[in-house]
Amino acid sequence: MAGSPASRRPVINGWTPRGLPLTATALYVGLGKSTWLELVEKGDAPEGVFLTPGRKVWLREDLDAWLDERAAREQNRKRTNTWEDFEP
Repeated sequence: MAGSPASRRPVINGWTPRGLPLTATALYVGLGKSTWLELVEKGDAPEGVFLTPGRKVWLREDLDAWLDERAAREQNRKRTNTWEDFEP
């Protein structure tokens, strides 16, 4: 479907570039650009790297690690808030 988020993913000949610009980064992690930038500013998300003075990208491996960390933190939070751990 033309114009859908999936069709806007930065795929070139079947592969996704390692360095993603802001719009592609936000799409990759499932957030809006402004939300992503807020997390970066607060230090809660990877900073990204400048390829040139005016070209900042985020590395896919950093984004994957960040997503994995967030997922693990969420799983741990869910585990620690269950009655299964309760011992009377």
